[in-house]
Amino acid sequence: MHNYLDNEGRFPGSVTDDQMVSWRVSLLPYIDHVSHYRSYDSQRSWDQLPNDKLALQRVPTYVCPTSGNQHDTRGRWRSAYSMPTGPGAIGNVSRDIADIVDGTSDTIMIVEACGFPVIWTQPRDIDLAVQTPGINLNGSKPNESDGWISSYHRPGGHVLFADGHVRYLFSTIDPALLKKLMTIDGNDSVDPNAY
Repeated sequence: MHNYLDNEGRFPGSVTDDQMVSWRVSLLPYIDHVSHYRSYDSQRSWDQLPNDKLALQRVPTYVCPTSGNQHDTRGRWRSAYSMPTGPGAIGNVSRDIADIVDGTSDTIMIVEACGFPVIWTQPRDIDLAVQTPGINLNGSKPNESDGWISSYHRPGGHVLFADGHVRYLFSTIDPALLKKLMTIDGNDSVDPNAY
């Protein structure tokens, strides 16, 4: 994310440009997958050829080794990571650091979301207005979760903050505190010892 920021001057939104390209695709040149990036046709939908074929390729950065839900029925790789979108979230649009009023060390940029089945090329992410605030919550299907964060290494999940640090958040976190961490401009201070 910070390599992208250094080059583009902004963090990517969950979906970049008018063609509905996922941030995971936009980051490919910055995580040593230039050939994958060049094979993606931004003039076509993520699930049309040749993009659908690209979804069969494993990108290790987007795979959690403990995930038991790594592929769909067609063998396409799922992403273990999602960007929060929705009210006050960082992923709604492309942002520069000045947009993150609550501070980069108090704002979650990426969440572990193994229970949110999304193909890594798919322009779809956690929607804070739809999903339930919580970690490793039960879902309506096996291996799925209705929570914002989900993992196979319970009792919590990893999150990436906008300043680049990663933390493991436990499922016992107060949902109100989790909501504060998910917004960029809630004007709320967060005690780092509280989570």
